[in-house]
Amino acid sequence: MSAGRIFQVVIVMGALWIWGSPGMSRAAENAVRRLDQIETHLSEEAQKLEAAQLREKDLLAELSMLQEKVRSGEAALDRLNREQRALEQEIESRKEAIAGMEDAAAAIEAQLARRLNVFYKFAREGYLKTIFSSQGLRELLHLIKYLKVIVSRDGRELQWLVEESSAGRQKIAELEAGLQDALTRHRALEQQAAAMQEELGGRVLDLVKVHQEKDFYETAVRELEVAAKEMRDRLSMLKEEESPSKERAFSDFERAKGSLQPPLPGEIVSAKDFLSKNDLDQRKGVFIRGDEDTVKAVFPGRIDFSGRLKGYGDMIIMNHGRRFYTVMGQLAERRRKTGEWVEAGEVLGSVKGGGPLYFEIRTGTENLDPREWFGLP
Repeated sequence: MSAGRIFQVVIVMGALWIWGSPGMSRAAENAVRRLDQIETHLSEEAQKLEAAQLREKDLLAELSMLQEKVRSGEAALDRLNREQRALEQEIESRKEAIAGMEDAAAAIEAQLARRLNVFYKFAREGYLKTIFSSQGLRELLHLIKYLKVIVSRDGRELQWLVEESSAGRQKIAELEAGLQDALTRHRALEQQAAAMQEELGGRVLDLVKVHQEKDFYETAVRELEVAAKEMRDRLSMLKEEESPSKERAFSDFERAKGSLQPPLPGEIVSAKDFLSKNDLDQRKGVFIRGDEDTVKAVFPGRIDFSGRLKGYGDMIIMNHGRRFYTVMGQLAERRRKTGEWVEAGEVLGSVKGGGPLYFEIRTGTENLDPREWFGLP
């Protein structure tokens, strides 16, 4: 039950004792004491609400910072992914280039081998055969020089390919080392992002709890403010009740025994049709099945309570002074508010389809038989 609802019940039940007290000053003192209790509790709940609002503000600031960190981490991961893809593409391109160089080197090696083989054949057949097969010394020298130039050029080209291939492999090794470093940084960033997401989720749960606390305290403060206002209104009514006309009305209720008019014209019906056995033992009122729907006051008095109460539905409690009260329950409509002064015969509310209306007469906490007050056997 909420704090405000607790105080509302206290007000309703306490009214049967406070305003039935013989001395008005004593009733006022009791009301002041209860008002102090409500205002103290209201102050405590207001402080808790303020603390919850501050926690909410701090959590929102933390959430904003965490969200910014998460966005920065995601941007860093995106940049690292692009860097990683670029490295992988460059490594693949380098490997393709080296493969081409290796194919070219193999072709040059094969060509050089063929040329060396030819040159070797010339040497094996002997210089004389070479000389005699030539048209002259000049042609022979030209042939030897030509072979040397070709072999030398092929050797240089082969050496260049070998060096380029070696440099390419070294570059690939450097790129692969860079790629490995990028992968390591990528894993670290992913772990950091996961940790931030977990922390962010925890802060969101904390914020939900603080929201719930804040809503609870806001509701409690509103209900306590209403309860405090109602108690202040009651204190004002206590002062008004000192007027002579109302004092006389409060003093005459007991004389009306046997002549009261029922609040709803009709017949009294058995409560067994409407209450359980347990409720029958606790309630001493009567049910009235009406010939009409309008419910009226049986005697002048003040409305001490107009609202809903479990087991009674919509109900009105009237204070007739000297601790005499009438209770009208199971109303379909209430037309009077707490604190109003009502004369006998004035409309309090209505029932639906003739009711039934539940009606009690009490003095303090004792239930009286309404039949005797209506002058019925």
